[in-house]
Amino acid sequence: MTDLLVDAGGRTVPESFEAYRQRVRAYLGDRDPLDVLRSTPSELDGLLAGCEPAEATRRPSPGKWSIVEIVAHMCDAELAFGWRVRSVVAEPDAFLPWFDQDKWAADLGYVRRSLATELLQFRAFRNANLVIIEAVDRDTWSEHFGTHAVRGRQTLVDFVELEAGHDLNHLRQIMAILEDR
Repeated sequence: MTDLLVDAGGRTVPESFEAYRQRVRAYLGDRDPLDVLRSTPSELDGLLAGCEPAEATRRPSPGKWSIVEIVAHMCDAELAFGWRVRSVVAEPDAFLPWFDQDKWAADLGYVRRSLATELLQFRAFRNANLVIIEAVDRDTWSEHFGTHAVRGRQTLVDFVELEAGHDLNHLRQIMAILEDR
């Protein structure tokens, strides 16, 4: 779900993209984003081994996603990431559409998904995307770019770093849900 912040007047407002970018890049720190992308499927498997369906579908609080909803979102985000990576590599300055993650979660029934199936799909999507990313000379990543509908010009470097930070953000959320059993 879109993260909400409290502004100076005490009102709840959606997090801006720039605030989101800074937050998830901070999670990344000095870690290599490719190492994060490579390790996330195994980290998810380890965290969620033995997770019962009731636990996977329990929302930690109203308006927050359950574990299965987070993992289903990660699958769809990985599909979008894959499209964007392929587009910026094959079609310089490609137009990159936005998707409404909350609408996708509701309309695509994330809450009714199987955690085991979502974990398998995420691993498959991630592995397919890593094949593409790793085939591109890392020294040229900043030369591959597209124009995102909301975020503007973004390079392959931007997408890889943001996706790694996105992974770490959701791993943190899942760990918090598991700790609050």
